[in-house]
Amino acid sequence: MKKTLALILAVVMTMALVACGGSKTPTTSAGDSSSGGLKVEDPSSTNTGKEDVKVDETKKYKEEITLLYAQTFNTLDPQVSSNGIQDTMYFLVYNTLTNWDYGKQELQPELAKSWSANAAGNEWTFELRDDVTFSNGEKFTADDVVFTIERNKSMSTGDTATCKMIDKVEATGEYTVVITLNKSNVDLPYTLGLNKWSMMNRDAFNKDAENGYMIGTGGWSYGAYELGVQVEFNKVENSWMWNDVKTPTKKITIALNSETSARSVAVQTGEAQYCHQFTYADANLYDKDPNVDYSIIAAETIYYLGLSSDGVLADINLRNAIGYAVDPQEMLDMCFEGVGDTCKSFWGPAQYGLYTDYDTPYGQNLELAKEYLAKSGYPNGVNLTITTVGNEFPAIADVLQYQLAKIGINCTINITDSPGLAEIISSGKLEILIYNKSCGSWGDQFRTILTYGNNTNRAHYKNERVMELLDLALAETDDAKRLAFYKEMQEIVHAEMPYVPLFYGTVGGLYDAGMSGMKLEPSQKHDFTYVICEE
Repeated sequence: MKKTLALILAVVMTMALVACGGSKTPTTSAGDSSSGGLKVEDPSSTNTGKEDVKVDETKKYKEEITLLYAQTFNTLDPQVSSNGIQDTMYFLVYNTLTNWDYGKQELQPELAKSWSANAAGNEWTFELRDDVTFSNGEKFTADDVVFTIERNKSMSTGDTATCKMIDKVEATGEYTVVITLNKSNVDLPYTLGLNKWSMMNRDAFNKDAENGYMIGTGGWSYGAYELGVQVEFNKVENSWMWNDVKTPTKKITIALNSETSARSVAVQTGEAQYCHQFTYADANLYDKDPNVDYSIIAAETIYYLGLSSDGVLADINLRNAIGYAVDPQEMLDMCFEGVGDTCKSFWGPAQYGLYTDYDTPYGQNLELAKEYLAKSGYPNGVNLTITTVGNEFPAIADVLQYQLAKIGINCTINITDSPGLAEIISSGKLEILIYNKSCGSWGDQFRTILTYGNNTNRAHYKNERVMELLDLALAETDDAKRLAFYKEMQEIVHAEMPYVPLFYGTVGGLYDAGMSGMKLEPSQKHDFTYVICEE
């Protein structure tokens, strides 16, 4: 994979209305990307999971594989929280009803064999596999789907936007589930492929209400763990996941290591077999090392500024002043070696409904920024706080601080952790947030970040017309009408500037040259279920 030079320029998305067929898909362009001189791959050219597994009986393979990540984690429950490292864990332990395949660009069955909707699109029937068991030996049935959905609906941390649409869920047979919605939703099969909808076992919760979530249908089960440090995974030998492919890997460890250079060195020395993200400036060194390989793929992650609709930034002119003072390309150049693609809309690069033809496009326009500032309630400038978390965002905050100072907006940078960020948001004290979000491929994917009261809507943005347009688009089966709804919605968000899109990232991984079988995906939610590594 080191020798590949390819960029995602266009992605065709399949929007299923019934079963696994029915195309509702225009072609959308992600725009021209900047590679910064490095090799950026199309996800379809990277390893493709079990399809890539070829075990040579004449070779020796590692029974234990270690994966290193920089992100922290405070739970192993997919309905409580998810990020890149957690989603990678969830792929090992759990399954969802459906699964979006980035390489093939299509929605595929997982625990559901097929699905169909009524003419109104508000009643969905899912036919389930009958050969799946949980790691505790219990059979997976429609009752577990009902339990999972009911649990998700009862939790404030679940997929609240989708949960609000679900009126009831019924098991009409041992392997048949009917979900009735209070509004039409042509994207429901896509949504149910998110890790928030990982299938749980009712019997496990009946026996252990506190830890029942640790039982899944995946090929691996949780072993020893220390939250925020590392988690071990043991192979479930009799799992349905091994029906087609057998691998020699017996144990996977996912560990936290916040130092980029230390993660990379661990792979080079063989202490670990994979590290998530590496310093791109060192790529030329890895090209010369026969023991390691790497991939850099165009990601669907959008980096953005959240501008709070509360307090000072309730002033729409001030939000626009900030939006047009920002130079995303300078951020990419200074923080990511110029690798990435600046955003043309607050929408995914390959998301259904992407619209980019604005009269005043996103990007730095200092004269326009100053005009908006003059019209705001703070024509002489203002002092604001930039809040962010993690390892990669503080560098962006430094650049943002420099850029906003050019128009008289002076910023203090506050670096916190996830619990601290949640407290700041709930207290209404958030002003400017630097964050990112996975975009997905279906149109309704951004509902969570635009729904007032949803915990992903960290800017506390509220617009009734935007919500109306999301609902209209979700119920519409005519492409032209549906795209018109998404266009108007994006134009409103562009004008009101609750979010300032910056750039689409890339995701890099450095790994042992003998590794294969992993699915490195643009969502950064990598699947290592079938990973193998030669000695």
